[in-house]
Amino acid sequence: MYSSVDIYLDESGDLGFTSPRSSQYLVVAAVATTDSTYLSRIPRKARKKLHIKGMDKEIKFSNSSEEIRRYVLNEINKLDCWVVWGAITKKNAISQLRKNSAYLYNYLCGLVLCDMFERTHTKKINLIFDRHTTKKGNRDKLDSYINEKLKSRHSGHFVPELRISHYDSINCQCLQAHDFIVGSVFQSIERNDMMYLDLISSKVVKGEIHW
Repeated sequence: MYSSVDIYLDESGDLGFTSPRSSQYLVVAAVATTDSTYLSRIPRKARKKLHIKGMDKEIKFSNSSEEIRRYVLNEINKLDCWVVWGAITKKNAISQLRKNSAYLYNYLCGLVLCDMFERTHTKKINLIFDRHTTKKGNRDKLDSYINEKLKSRHSGHFVPELRISHYDSINCQCLQAHDFIVGSVFQSIERNDMMYLDLISSKVVKGEIHW
């Protein structure tokens, strides 16, 4: 059992249904680690080693070159971490979830984190979301929902202490590194391109398209 584990969660794809440019899938991925210090160094190391220009504040999978993507993912592969991801085919979403994007997001986060909680034996969990909404009410509902999920799906005899935070990725190097994980999953599903996800396949303990 670990004394403390940090879990970072982010999504890829969009929550829309009407635009012709909307993604086919919505993906949520979580990475758990006991070494956030190493994870936070990865974006800085990438900037320095690869002489990245124009992304001084934040690097992202979507606008990075293949060289940058491979470097970040190979560094993540050195880390003591485990990854759980889940995806939904948006065209199969029931009408209730189509009408409320917050419900859809919370639902998928709950599926992914249930799988993660079952595989994370620890006394304390620090859960960090990439803040996708400015509405505090929506964040509070998500926090309450995830707390309830932990009570029913935790590993071990006692419910771990849970602390939830919501950060803008521009201010969190760990979330910037994690963006390359969720981006790799999205690329493999939306575009049928496994090139990047294969680089971290040994870290993925569960991945599923739920519907």
